[in-house]
Amino acid sequence: MGDGKMERKKFFRYVLSVVMMFTLLFQGMMWRVSAAGPARQVPSTVTSFEIQNSSGQTVNSVWYKERFLMKLDWDASGTQLQAGDYFDIDLPQTMKFPSDTTTYDFNVMSDDGTAVIATAHITPGPGDIGGKVRLTFTNWVTGRTDVRGNIKIASKFLYTSLLVNQNNTFSVSVNGQVVNKIIRLDGPTPLDNNEVLKKSGEGVPGTTDQALWKVRINYKKATLTNVVITDHLTGGNGTETYIPGSFELYSVDYSTLGEASNPVAVSLAGKITFGADNRSFTINLGTINATQYRLIYKTTYTPDTRLTNHVDLTSTEQNGGDSGYYQTLSSSGTATGNLANKIKLIKVDAEDNANRLANAVFTVTKPDGTTFELTTGADGTVTSAALPVGTYKVKERVAPQGYELNEDEYTLQVTATDGAIQTIKDNPIKIDVATKKKWIGPEGTSVTIHLYADNVDTGKTVVLNAANNWSDTFVDLRKYQPGTTTEINYTVLEDAVLNYDSVVTGSMVTGYTITNTNTETRSVDVEKKWVGQPATSITVKLLADGSIKDTITITSADNWRYTFANLPKYDANDGHEIIYTIDEDRIAGYTISITGDVQTGFTITNFKETPKTADYFNPMMYTTLMVISLSIMIMVVAKKKTATR
Repeated sequence: MGDGKMERKKFFRYVLSVVMMFTLLFQGMMWRVSAAGPARQVPSTVTSFEIQNSSGQTVNSVWYKERFLMKLDWDASGTQLQAGDYFDIDLPQTMKFPSDTTTYDFNVMSDDGTAVIATAHITPGPGDIGGKVRLTFTNWVTGRTDVRGNIKIASKFLYTSLLVNQNNTFSVSVNGQVVNKIIRLDGPTPLDNNEVLKKSGEGVPGTTDQALWKVRINYKKATLTNVVITDHLTGGNGTETYIPGSFELYSVDYSTLGEASNPVAVSLAGKITFGADNRSFTINLGTINATQYRLIYKTTYTPDTRLTNHVDLTSTEQNGGDSGYYQTLSSSGTATGNLANKIKLIKVDAEDNANRLANAVFTVTKPDGTTFELTTGADGTVTSAALPVGTYKVKERVAPQGYELNEDEYTLQVTATDGAIQTIKDNPIKIDVATKKKWIGPEGTSVTIHLYADNVDTGKTVVLNAANNWSDTFVDLRKYQPGTTTEINYTVLEDAVLNYDSVVTGSMVTGYTITNTNTETRSVDVEKKWVGQPATSITVKLLADGSIKDTITITSADNWRYTFANLPKYDANDGHEIIYTIDEDRIAGYTISITGDVQTGFTITNFKETPKTADYFNPMMYTTLMVISLSIMIMVVAKKKTATR
């Protein structure tokens, strides 16, 4: 009997053990399924609801037609978040969210602007009225607690359903929680009876790259002569211009609140002129006989910039001016969260901390001496798994491509409430690029050399002169494009030097030589003069440093003149000043004389030689010959007589 009880107890313990084992296994499976399961709608709250103007200032009243920012602070700290989790906020039904005002998709960034914590998507209701915004979390939230932040949504009032010049209540809700905000809508008030000019700007429905401008002219109904309207654009990004064909001028009747009625179109033909850059215009209205006008026109617009438009009216009797501006508002968001029991490493460029670096490999040494590695991802960050509390050592083992290895070792403390975040900087690999100057011709006083990187001016310059022996070096230049093994191609270019051509030779490795060759030229004039009968032509040679450079023929048809033009002043090899001379092919029966120089010109004078005739009889020579002949004859006769004897 006792043995049976013992057997039953053993069997019961066995069954209980099996049940517990399967229970634990099932729980583990359930945890894994939950961790990797579909996205969840998570609890959250709205902790603050504010309205901000275009300058980001919190306000309690807004012009009823003006765009504004709705700022909502939210808190999702009560949940262990994972990527894909989300929550929705219902937007006020008395606000509009049209596409030309509201950015429907935007990122919620970390405080330092380097990580995307969540993505936001706005789904407006019918007619762009109301709707909801959904925040979906990214991997950034994994392992973090106390995740909270804010979003700003560009909006407009549905003022036809609201009380103008009174307080109105607006509501948002999340997970059944309703948060209210009271805002006054400022509307039109009676105009100043002495107003002569007023300008305003607004958006163009359906577009984000245009602005609409309205000018109220002569509300006071004055009689004005020689009226000229001038207008110009400032701000923006400096490229905005007026849109041709958008200009409309009307004579109207204004109410005391500025509402226009009874419009009659007025032709602007012959009245309007535009500036050369199309950022200003002038309208000559001539005489205004107590007439009120409304001028409407459009300009291009660069989103998220503040474009200012100033208008002036001048007349014989009165002057006036006013400015309007237009600026779109962008939806945005920021958030924070704590990192518990983990190490997060952020790898950045030492010279540009906003440049995050991927593929940096770190060795992490645990408190027990064992190690593991962390490698930064595309965003330049890496976060460890949950770690035991303790002191950790971190050292870079492999630097990102194009960067020097950081040899520092970092000591990090991991706690149960806070993780350890360390930003580690790497210096880019650097090179130097030498440059020198060579002159062909007289040296200048100095030259400025500009450094280009991949054909883009870096803004770096050096000045070469005799004091630095016409050479200098650009130092500490990045060798590679950030995060790659692609070398940056550095080249140089100098400011133009008058009377010199510039040629660049060499490379980044050997250095660049900029050779400046003097391009000055000169002319050599030649004039032919004859003493005696002239020949039909002459052949003249131009010699450069004693060597024949050119040969020409001069005749009476040339008036016996010629100019050797466009001759280089300096030798292209060593830069010395070339000595130019001339010579002439000899002509039989003429003697030659060459006078002058390069500066004054050369003159070649040819003298005609006179033939030898009887006019040149020489008595002495002939007397001598006769005496010699007579002596010879006497000697011959004497020899004959002697022989006869």
